Amino acid sequence: VVEAIRTRRLNKAAQALAAAPPGLKIAAVARTHGFAAADSFSRAFKARFGLTPREAREHGGTLWARDGCDDAAESEVMANWLRTLRA
Repeated sequence: VVEAIRTRRLNKAAQALAAAPPGLKIAAVARTHGFAAADSFSRAFKARFGLTPREAREHGGTLWARDGCDDAAESEVMANWLRTLRA
């Protein structure tokens, strides 16, 4: 259960980063999504997606803006998209 909640928070944070205005701090996104410390958020984000939050934000996130995705499909789309950025 704990891991499912953490995964959901990371997925929502990734969506927020993709849609964030340029000046929004990553630490603010982390706090908004339940991470008290930016460094622990960054480690968890990189472990989940293979990119740092900064790298993910710099690449944008047009796939995350799709309407009508359920959380499981959305999660898989995001994870796959981030993996392609690493390659």
